[in-house]
Amino acid sequence: MKKLICLLVICANLVGVAVNVSAYSDYDTEETRFLRIMDIMNGYEDGIFKPYNVLTRSEAIRIVDDMMGFSDETSYTEKENSDLPFSDISKDSWDWKYWNYAYCNSVISGFEDGTARPNDNVTYAQFVKMLVTSIGYDFYSEAVGGYPNGYFKYAENFNITDDINLNYDDTITRASAALLAQRTMNTPIMEFISKPISTILSEQKSEFVESKIYNGTGADYRTLLTKKKCYNADVIIESISGDITTAKIVNARNFCDKEYNGTENYSFELNTNGYELSENEKYNVVVECVDNNYILKFVYESDI
Repeated sequence: MKKLICLLVICANLVGVAVNVSAYSDYDTEETRFLRIMDIMNGYEDGIFKPYNVLTRSEAIRIVDDMMGFSDETSYTEKENSDLPFSDISKDSWDWKYWNYAYCNSVISGFEDGTARPNDNVTYAQFVKMLVTSIGYDFYSEAVGGYPNGYFKYAENFNITDDINLNYDDTITRASAALLAQRTMNTPIMEFISKPISTILSEQKSEFVESKIYNGTGADYRTLLTKKKCYNADVIIESISGDITTAKIVNARNFCDKEYNGTENYSFELNTNGYELSENEKYNVVVECVDNNYILKFVYESDI
């Protein structure tokens, strides 16, 4: 069994021990550690997660934005005609940039009365629609029933909603949202090749649309995780020298846009980034690849 070495350590007598600080004091799960490392759905300043707090629509939008790669540089604040069509969100509110990013990326459309209702609690169905849209399946979800059933069909196809026992109109806690978000991050995305989904929907034309689901291997396997230049792989640790370890890839559906199925003898230097690892042990990891430098982001405790 793979061991997760992902500990929150504050004891003075452990100075010098390499650890990765990513656990919350009030709620320690694999999905919350993963999301914290990926800078998604961070906890509160006092180091707690508050798992049973209910999400508002603004909080849900921020989670999905961060999953998609939001930053102040990508917030579309300078985009022409970027005024939001919602009467209840002003440009001086803290969440305007998140709603703007989500709107420009077709994640949300608001209500028929022209409001976004940012402070309302988000429902389970609304959050699932946001997640499914973030990975590109909104067009086809609309084609198989629309909101909410069509979106749940695709979420169920990818096991995103497994073991979530909620009704469509139920509110959703931070704990449930974290589990849904982690699963969505590791789901193959779908992209349109011919024209953007926003253009297709606005034209409301019935025509053939060329699209691609990236559920293959190598560069043909893409998720929200790989869009962040982070890749999941099974590796064996060959040697360790300080913060640098030599790792051999055992299996990876996509590692830096290449497939590895165990027949290749590919080793690379990996910055352990504070994780404790053991030589000759096998781990399921997430590695960030930046300019041919490999940084360990996360170690799973089980296969995903």
